[in-house]
Amino acid sequence: MLYIRQPAPTYYIKGYVKTSGAAAISGVTMTLTAGSGPGSGVTTTDVNGYYEFLGLSAGNYTVTPSKTGYSFSQPSRSYSPLSSNQNNQDFTGTPPSTFYIKGYVRTSTSTAVGAVTVALSGSATTSTSTDSNGYYEFAGLATGNYTVTPSKTGYTFTVSSRTYASLSGNQDNQNFTANPLYFIIGNVVRRYTTTPISAVTMTLSGAGSGVSTTDDTGYYDFTGLLEGNYTVMPSKTGYTFIPSSKIYSPLNSNQYVQDFEGTPPATNYNISGYIKNSSSAAISAVTVTLSGSDSGSIQTDASGYYLFSDLGAGNYTVTPTKTGYSFSPSSKTYPSLSAAQDNQNYTGTFTSTYTAPVTYYIKGSIKDTGGTGIAGVTVALSGGVDISTATSADGSYQFLSLTSSGSYTITPAKTGYTFTPANIIISSLDSDFDNQDFTGTTAGGGEQPITEVDTVKPAEFHFGPLGAVKKKIKELKEKVVLEAQ
Repeated sequence: MLYIRQPAPTYYIKGYVKTSGAAAISGVTMTLTAGSGPGSGVTTTDVNGYYEFLGLSAGNYTVTPSKTGYSFSQPSRSYSPLSSNQNNQDFTGTPPSTFYIKGYVRTSTSTAVGAVTVALSGSATTSTSTDSNGYYEFAGLATGNYTVTPSKTGYTFTVSSRTYASLSGNQDNQNFTANPLYFIIGNVVRRYTTTPISAVTMTLSGAGSGVSTTDDTGYYDFTGLLEGNYTVMPSKTGYTFIPSSKIYSPLNSNQYVQDFEGTPPATNYNISGYIKNSSSAAISAVTVTLSGSDSGSIQTDASGYYLFSDLGAGNYTVTPTKTGYSFSPSSKTYPSLSAAQDNQNYTGTFTSTYTAPVTYYIKGSIKDTGGTGIAGVTVALSGGVDISTATSADGSYQFLSLTSSGSYTITPAKTGYTFTPANIIISSLDSDFDNQDFTGTTAGGGEQPITEVDTVKPAEFHFGPLGAVKKKIKELKEKVVLEAQ
């Protein structure tokens, strides 16, 4: 008898993993454990929540779902034994619980602060900004460790951050108090002269304290100040100040131009003297410059005298300068001025190093075709310099004291006229140029039209006899009548 061995039958297990609302749960790890069967395995649910195990021999099996944060209404399914195909082996999963953190950022007076950056760090990292009501929110947070930190330029915060060691519930009213920061800035200058006073000690007291020292421009500042009552007081040895202090009760806005005026010590000193040549002749208009603890400049008078008065104790240097002169000594230094310094004299020597510049002129005239000068023509000179002038009553013009030796262009212009030539170019001004003349023609090509110059300026007839003037006026009137016909 012939026996045919039949292959052992195989079976499958199939099903879905969904929420109680029938939403597919993908990415669920499905583990098959063989109790007595020949195999085990792992698969993952697809986007539809579907899974399957195929080709299973008869035996005992367990199917177990798992996904981080999820719980399942049936932790596993067992088959003891698996002896048929298993359809609809479904599981219901519950998503993990999520929580939120929300609150407001306001000032101590409950004023909302918008545009505050609120950062979330820890088990998740993100950031948001407060809205116009100062509100912020982080939603959908799984259990974990978190820190919330607000920040905005010009503010400090109470508290600086909030920490949640194991977030396991919703967090309402996680509020922060924003404290705006203010500044006080200003200058300290010398009374009446507005000369900056450096090295003034500026002391801040009250809700906060600090010290600032004025720089070379007299500037000082206190920044990053919380709202509160403050006093700013200047001090420098021997000086008095107006006002003696400034009080802010309270400081609740930025303070600009918080200036003080200082008066130097009553015991002040002078530096004075004369500047003359070797023959004791006074040299006037010498610029004498003071530098050091105070600064300024003056010029010697007709007698060669100069004076710096009302100088406080300090370090100073005095230096004379004038074009074409050298001085002996070139300067005088006072390392610690503590007494009046009279007769601080200098000897000036005229040097040959200074050469007066060579200058040239350009002259000419502008006349009509009959040889009569045309007054009031604008004559522009461009090139080495850009200047203009107007012709006088006889049509003449001139440009004097031209120092540049470069190229120049002369261009005349007057409404109703054309000129020949249109311009004159001087390629290199290396001497005086006379007779740079133009001929002006009215736009119509004939006689000059009657204008305000023709009708009301008899001086343009070059001081001729009165009869000639009357004759000219009569001719012009007759011309007007003819043109009107």
